[in-house]
Amino acid sequence: MNILDEIVIDANDKTSSTDLTTRLESTTRDSGARVILVFTNPVLAAQLLHSADESVMGGSGYAWILNSDAMIDIAEIAQNSHADVDSTTFGVLKTGAVGFIEEDADYHTEDILATFRAALTLICQGYVKLGFPSVSVSSISGSSLWSYMVSNPTTPTLPYRLNFDSTGVKKSYYEIYNMADFHLSNIGYWSQDTRKIVITAKSGEIQWPGFSTSVPNDKVPIIQIGLLYPGHDSNGNAYADGQTIINGFELARKEINGDHLLGDYQINAVLKDTLMSPSLAAVNIKSLEKENILGYIGPLTSTEALSYITAISSTADPKPLVSYGATSANLTSSETYSSFLRTIQPDGLQAVAIAMFIQQQGWKSICVIYTNDDFGNGVYSSFITNVETLEITIINDENKRSISPAVDGVVTDDTKSDIDDALSECVRNQLKVIVYLGSDEVSAEVAKVAYDKELHGSDYAWIGAMWITDNLISIIEKNYNDSSSDIYEVINGGIGLGFSPALTTGAGPEFVANYKSNYTASYTTYAMLAYDTLYLYAYTIQGMISRGEDFNNGKELMDALRSADFTGASGKVKFSEGTNDRSAYGYSVVNGQKGKIVTVKLYDPLNPNMFTDVADTTIVWGGGSSSPPADEWSATYDCPFAKNMVTISMDGVIIVICIGTFLFFMTLGLSIFSFRKWRQVEIQQITEPVVRSWKDTLVQATILIEFFQFVAIAPTFESLKIVIDAASNIFMVDFMKVANAGKGTYW
Repeated sequence: MNILDEIVIDANDKTSSTDLTTRLESTTRDSGARVILVFTNPVLAAQLLHSADESVMGGSGYAWILNSDAMIDIAEIAQNSHADVDSTTFGVLKTGAVGFIEEDADYHTEDILATFRAALTLICQGYVKLGFPSVSVSSISGSSLWSYMVSNPTTPTLPYRLNFDSTGVKKSYYEIYNMADFHLSNIGYWSQDTRKIVITAKSGEIQWPGFSTSVPNDKVPIIQIGLLYPGHDSNGNAYADGQTIINGFELARKEINGDHLLGDYQINAVLKDTLMSPSLAAVNIKSLEKENILGYIGPLTSTEALSYITAISSTADPKPLVSYGATSANLTSSETYSSFLRTIQPDGLQAVAIAMFIQQQGWKSICVIYTNDDFGNGVYSSFITNVETLEITIINDENKRSISPAVDGVVTDDTKSDIDDALSECVRNQLKVIVYLGSDEVSAEVAKVAYDKELHGSDYAWIGAMWITDNLISIIEKNYNDSSSDIYEVINGGIGLGFSPALTTGAGPEFVANYKSNYTASYTTYAMLAYDTLYLYAYTIQGMISRGEDFNNGKELMDALRSADFTGASGKVKFSEGTNDRSAYGYSVVNGQKGKIVTVKLYDPLNPNMFTDVADTTIVWGGGSSSPPADEWSATYDCPFAKNMVTISMDGVIIVICIGTFLFFMTLGLSIFSFRKWRQVEIQQITEPVVRSWKDTLVQATILIEFFQFVAIAPTFESLKIVIDAASNIFMVDFMKVANAGKGTYW
């Protein structure tokens, strides 16, 4: 056993927690010692445990062993003497310390003469056993009394045993206790007879510092990485992706430690369920500080990430936060969020893939709609920037592109109204290529309204970001059961994006195989990104160790992470200069086919061809067509009040012609009949007032009814105004105004 360092403290001196913390940091921590033995009184022991938490020596990887004197009432003293301290900062002060308590320690605390009294009791018991009072005291020899006492007889009158070795030295017996949540639990004992420690606690019942159940390793230096994962949602329901993220992280950790990628260092995981609640970020980070966390991986969502960035930034030494799932464009700035990175591509890169796909199809005129949330705004803003350089024109009115987002997954009346307005604008402009840059929570409602407006079939193309997803399918099944067939008329043939699969070369196949072997399930994208993120830390720390740099310093580690450049399971891991964003590594292109999501192409921005076909698949366009539609109609339809896009039907054309022919000949016949009947009638001029009859009133009422019917027919009051103005111009014979009026006026 090698003693790396020691601290001698005068128990009579008043030592502050700050002084103790400073001494621990400057000596014990820097010595590399991970097992700390404490021989002192319980008050000073409680101070040392608190200082250990402040100097990050109270977390995982450390062991604190206390002697019997230090363990007397340690739980109560530790809790009461730190009642004014934030309990979220408690580590080994509250849970993890292990100590030995001599079995008669309580009696010694209550009575300092307890052993003396016990010895007298044993002597008296010896005299009785040796014949007293039948035999006089003087006849009992000292050697016989000695032999009796060292034979260690039972002492039923004593509350504890008093045994001696062959030389007459008192034997010691210790109970071993583990402190968890300020409560001491018996976990074993040590006997001087056997000189062996016997652990009676079951495996996993002993809690070490950092709430770990694994025995700390005194030889291997530990690097603590915190994983922020979504084990449950904010309502307490289990979240499916949570376990897969842990799986990916653990797979990487086992490989890194097993391959000794960091030499003597080992990575240890500190897991924290975020409950997908941004409001818990500050509390979680505060509780994790005592774990000596080197860096964090996660969380899943952009909203959570923003809260965790804020919480980490308020610490004395902000540690890196690298997310596997936060995609919002708002998190891009490295100046604003200097301690943040992400290994998932930001939302804006989806816009690049969509724009490239549109250009590849040769489309020039498109309709764009998007949801007014972080996702939609991020993709839309990037899309606008990209199409400007590709000679692609967005035709629909800029003010009628935005759609109110769903609230907590529920499509509101505002959302429905915005969708109707946005798609009506596409109809008015007779656009055939519709680009939806929005949340998949609204996708089903968009498709439902699109079907009603007849924006589907082989004449139309629906393109979007990540809008055709498993979540969309579940929303249709849950909320749109009655109209699901209509919705799929739009979804089938639609084109969207998905996450890029693992590489087929390099680290990709190994990751896929190992994940399948370890967890008997297929990997998820988040599992793969969590895997690559831990390797990002490992490769970065490996480089810092070789260069002699301080990877314990948050800023130095962050700067090194930004310079990373390696190829992981997901692709090349490199960060764009001046941003927190990973450089583009691609997406999969998905196609709705018969209610299923089929991956048909892979988009790789580093490949000169950009889009490559997936074997044994092909794109099925709207209406089951094998070829994409043109972006323009062969003929235009000038209808300014159109609400629905209508396709030509020969049956409909025949019906209209028949009705029109019938009305024409009926009107012609009535006209001829009226002409013949009234042409011989003599019209008399009225020269004097005529008495008003009920027939006159009926005519006036009829005119009034016709007027209101006319008003009701008009789509809007604005259109009614147009009609009245046009009629006025004609009746007033204002030829200039009549000539200047648009064709829409006369429609």
